[in-house]
Amino acid sequence: MHGMSVYDPFRAYLHSKTLRWSHGAVRGRESDLWQQQVVGRPIAQLVKTLSLAGFAGIYLDRHGYADGGKEIEAGLSSLLGSPALVSGNDRISFFDMASFNWRLRETYTNEEWQAKAEVALHPVLLSWQNGFSPPDPKAGSPSRWCYSFGRLNIINPSERAKSVTLNMAFRADAPGDFQITIEGALLADQFSVNEQADRFTRPLIIPPGKHTLRFRGETGGEGERRGIVFKVEDFEIKELE
Repeated sequence: MHGMSVYDPFRAYLHSKTLRWSHGAVRGRESDLWQQQVVGRPIAQLVKTLSLAGFAGIYLDRHGYADGGKEIEAGLSSLLGSPALVSGNDRISFFDMASFNWRLRETYTNEEWQAKAEVALHPVLLSWQNGFSPPDPKAGSPSRWCYSFGRLNIINPSERAKSVTLNMAFRADAPGDFQITIEGALLADQFSVNEQADRFTRPLIIPPGKHTLRFRGETGGEGERRGIVFKVEDFEIKELE
């Protein structure tokens, strides 16, 4: 990102012997999907999730941000205090989470802490596959384009079924009414969409393991169907405690 190379996050790992780091996850696997999901959360929710997951600090490379990390450091400072360490070249800052972790831990009983730590460590994960674009960088909320066909893998890495609420909006990129079909063992539905974003909300039970939803956008009657470009906006999957 920005002024960083793809291997820059390995620097801390290579210069330490006993510390464990989040970086080093294989792209596309569950540990990588977990990080992608967590890092997109608002800063207060991000820090709380990291605390529940057992992290002791946040190592920040200012070269990875267009503003030199000023906005995210301001958010972290309001929760964790000023950086505990800053590198001699002003590129790296480190935020110690020890005090925050202690304060958060004091607000829960042992049973509550274990339950929330389980949710933080093993959330329902999402892997957008064939047909879906990467997140739209110009959108103000999580959004992806799809041409005609796309696939979403929903992964429950825990050992028990989870109750969730699935929220999203669909928008076509052309005037008119079009059909969106969702197929899968977890959910099967068909509905019309147009240029206005239409909300789609469904409760789901996610058993352990990986489950696939297939999305298809079409226009026209029988024998003359053709694919359309559509957008999935404001996607959220919320676990119910």
